[in-house]
Amino acid sequence: MAWTVSATASDNVGVAGVQFKLDGANLGTEDTSSPYSVSWTTTSAANGSHQLTAVARDAAGNVTTSAGRTVTVSNIPLPPPPSGNAVFESNWDTATGNTNAAVTDGGKWPNYWEFNGGSSTQLLSVVSGGPNGHNALRVQQRGSSFAANVQADNIVPASTDYYLRFYMKNDDTSGSGDHIVTVDTWEYANLTFLRKSSSANGWNFVASLYGCGYTYPIGHWGPTASLARGTWYRFEYFVDFIDSTHIQLHPRVYDAQGNLLYSDADFKQTDPGGATWNGRNDWSLASFYAAGNSFCVNPSFVNDIGFGNNGQYGAADSGQYWYFAGVQVRTDGWPGAVQAPAPAPSELAANPFDDSSSNRTGSTADAQFAWVTAAGSEAVRRRRVARGRRRSSRR
Repeated sequence: MAWTVSATASDNVGVAGVQFKLDGANLGTEDTSSPYSVSWTTTSAANGSHQLTAVARDAAGNVTTSAGRTVTVSNIPLPPPPSGNAVFESNWDTATGNTNAAVTDGGKWPNYWEFNGGSSTQLLSVVSGGPNGHNALRVQQRGSSFAANVQADNIVPASTDYYLRFYMKNDDTSGSGDHIVTVDTWEYANLTFLRKSSSANGWNFVASLYGCGYTYPIGHWGPTASLARGTWYRFEYFVDFIDSTHIQLHPRVYDAQGNLLYSDADFKQTDPGGATWNGRNDWSLASFYAAGNSFCVNPSFVNDIGFGNNGQYGAADSGQYWYFAGVQVRTDGWPGAVQAPAPAPSELAANPFDDSSSNRTGSTADAQFAWVTAAGSEAVRRRRVARGRRRSSRR
């Protein structure tokens, strides 16, 4: 964290400069112009007590050192950046609410659209209560007249393998097949990771792949069992480019305890046991790939990721919600469970300028430095450090 230590100084002739010191050593370079200040990055100092002083110098060479001011540094480590080859991550931890900053997670989603016909209806907002202490993007179902999406483009180069993770909880009961996690929002036929349909008893989902034309019954793939409403699930996908324009999609679905529920062998063709393609009516993704098959895509759209509500035709205006959280894209392997956020320094770190007997989280301390008064040709100075003002509270 960077803090600004500032000062005022006066002299009967003129102040030539002020040198701040930390534990007797120079803190930055001498400031030769008023207002006098120095930036102190507290993470470069060990946790514990430190002493700040300041030395004022006039043009005649007279110097005066302030009384020492004891401050306490308590740095809390920032959460690490995405590890390994994680190339994108969004936990919607920037803020809760329906502001643009909250929904886009501080700009991580450069594209944000609310298709509401000019009305005040807003489908996307951010709420607390996501997995492992994170927030969640909340999406409302308002029928086919309203849609909304966030999207990040070109997360990896075209035709590059990647892994996607997200969490989802569904409370909606609309029975339409909402396209809610896709690659490019308008080019969802290339790859829809999750298309859901719901009822009061639970919800079902499929992955859809028909970028070069739909073929029944191998355009939609999913488990035959239903998922529970009101429960978090973790979804992970490996997008494996067989060549520059063909992929194999490998899904994994986990329950809230981290137990694997579904993978390639559980994702079935449409109407399993009924509809036939290429001599079989029991295709799963596992058997489809084992037979040497893959899916045709336009690679310029498959490296985009979008979340939201497409306003599916026939959707009921239920007013209910579904939720997303813990999005990560990486290139080196399956992401696994989302980690809990590290406490933010602005919330839990002790103020490095707090000299009270008990640290006051988030406060600033008035640090009065009295300067000596001398007679004759010596400098007459009065100086005080007004405040240690925090320059930045979050990284």
